[in-house]
Amino acid sequence: NCVKPVVSGPERIVAGYSSGVVGVWDAKALEVMQTLVLHEGEVTDVSPSPRNPRLLASCGMDGKVFLTDMEIGKRLATIKIKGDVPLCLSYSEDSLHIAIGTQKGAILYYNWKNTAEPLYEISDAHSPYPVTAMSFQSLKMSSAPSTPSRAKKAAGGTPGQSPARRNMSEQAFLRTSHERGSLGSTMSSLSASTGFQPGVMVGAG
Repeated sequence: NCVKPVVSGPERIVAGYSSGVVGVWDAKALEVMQTLVLHEGEVTDVSPSPRNPRLLASCGMDGKVFLTDMEIGKRLATIKIKGDVPLCLSYSEDSLHIAIGTQKGAILYYNWKNTAEPLYEISDAHSPYPVTAMSFQSLKMSSAPSTPSRAKKAAGGTPGQSPARRNMSEQAFLRTSHERGSLGSTMSSLSASTGFQPGVMVGAG
């Protein structure tokens, strides 16, 4: 159902299947190295860590997102999506955060250190259409303009950050798409507590 390469280590490919299994393949030998039984139902997306070749994020129709150590087959963290289904996900460039697109058109942004609640949420990012794909893109590679934020911070505090404190080299845009959207219709910004400042482009189809 979904296939992603491991870019931070040996040449491997990770594939998610309708049975809930995730297979780790040797890209050269085209052989299965490991089979991980993770989800109850179809795996909707997989996202290997861009910095640690052992770590894998996966989501499924069971409404769960897992962080798994592929070497030992152990789940390290679990995110439970309440009242919705995660369809796609993407690691941030710092590998500390995960962005999740849902069946109801929401975008959720989590820190792996606290999976109880999202850091930020855009509940109407693509609603009523499901978010079908997303990926982070370095700000240095993007010419997308900045617009006022529609992001809602889950905890207390303000979602913004002083421009003087932003590290431009660490900024990134999260591009997302849905089945019937229009390219670049809205730009919103999210600010993580670490100072990492990704932006979210919604409405690409």
